[in-house]
Amino acid sequence: ACPPPELAREAANACASAGRDLRQEERAQSARAAAANLQAEVEKIDAELTALAQQIDAAGGPGAEGVQGALLEQADLFDEKADLKAEIRELERQADVAAATVSIEKSAGLPPRPDSPTPLRDAGVAAAIAFVFSIGLAFLLEQLDNRIKSADQIERAAPGVPVLGSIPYSGGRRPSKVRSIDRELVAPTSPAAEAYRTLATSLRFSSLGKEKRVILVTSSSGGEGKTTVTANLAAVLAESGLRVVVVSADLRRPMLGSVLHVNDTEKGLTSAMLGDDDLSSCFVSVPLPSGRSLLVLPAGPLPHEPAVLLGSDMFGTVLDRIKRAGADFILVDCAPVLPVSDPLAASRHVDGVIVMALHNKTRQQSLAETLERLDQVDAEVIGVVLNGVPAKSNLYGYHGYRPHRR
Repeated sequence: ACPPPELAREAANACASAGRDLRQEERAQSARAAAANLQAEVEKIDAELTALAQQIDAAGGPGAEGVQGALLEQADLFDEKADLKAEIRELERQADVAAATVSIEKSAGLPPRPDSPTPLRDAGVAAAIAFVFSIGLAFLLEQLDNRIKSADQIERAAPGVPVLGSIPYSGGRRPSKVRSIDRELVAPTSPAAEAYRTLATSLRFSSLGKEKRVILVTSSSGGEGKTTVTANLAAVLAESGLRVVVVSADLRRPMLGSVLHVNDTEKGLTSAMLGDDDLSSCFVSVPLPSGRSLLVLPAGPLPHEPAVLLGSDMFGTVLDRIKRAGADFILVDCAPVLPVSDPLAASRHVDGVIVMALHNKTRQQSLAETLERLDQVDAEVIGVVLNGVPAKSNLYGYHGYRPHRR
C-alpha cells in the first residue's frame, strides 16, 4: 500500500527544515571564520604598535627629534586597526542574524486530489523533446564538422587563393582516402579526363604574364590524391602537344611509379643529384593513348634526409637542366606539407605550388595551416584543386582562374 500523504508532507517539511538549519549554520560559521582572520590581523597590528611605542620612548618621547616617521606609522596603524574592528563587528552581526537570512518559502501541503499517471501524454512530450534534441544535435555536429565540401569553404580557409578545378569521383560511395585502385591514368573520354583538361587550362591561364613552368603539387596530408592528380595532369598536358616532365620528389613514400608503371626507386632524382648516375640516363618515357609520351624522373634510392636534399642547390640544378632541355612544364610530385618539411624546402626551386584538398576529408584548418606554412617560405601558391568530388555534385565543373591575391 502507498504511504499516507501526511507522511510524505512531514518528510518533505523535515528535509526542508534540516536544509535551512544547515545553511544557516554554514553562513554563521563563514562569518565567524572571517571575523577570526581579521582579529588575527588586529593582534599583529597591536604587536607593531607596542614595538613602535617602545621605539618612541627610547628616543625620548613623541617630542624628540627623529621620531616623526614612527609617529606617522603609528597613526596609520591606529586607523587600520579601527577599520578592522569595524569589519569584525559587522561580521559578528551577520553571524548573529544568519538565522533570519535563510528561511523556508512555503511548507509542503496535501494535494487536493490523487495524482494519476498519464503515460500517453508523457510519451508524447518525451518524443517531442527527443525530436528537438536530435535536430539540435544534428545542427551542432554539422557546425563542428569543418571538412571541406564546397568551393566556398575553400575560399573561407584560403582567402584570395583560387580553386583551379575539381576532380570527380565517379564510383559509388567515395572512400575516406584515395585507394591504390584509384592510382591510375583515367580514360581519355571519361568525365574525369574532361576535369583534368579544365585543370590544365586553368594552369596555363595562371601562367599568363609570368613564367610558371616548374609546378610543385602537394597536399595537407597523405591520401588526398596528389600523385594521381599530378600524373593525370601531366598526361593531359602532354596529350595537348606540350613537352612535359614529371619529377617524383616524394622521397619518403614515392607513388608516382605505381601510377605510371615505372620503377620509382632503382635510379632517378636522388642518384642524379648525388652523381651516381647521369641525369639523362634516369628519365623514363611513358607512352600515352594518343601516341605521344611524357618523361618521368623517378625518385631514385630514398635518402635519409629528404628535406635537406630537396632544399639543396643540387635539386635546383636538376630542375634548371630539365628546363634548359626544352620542357614546357615540369610537374613535381612532393610529400604533404603538414607531416614533413620537404615541400617547404623544395618550394624555393619551383615557380608555383598547387595544393590538393580531398572532398569531405580535408579539414578547413588543415588547408589554412598548409597555406600559411607555404606563405611563410614565400612559396607562390597558384591555387587549390578539390579532389574526389561526387560526379553529380554542383561542385563538379569549371572553376575559372582568378589572380592570387596575397
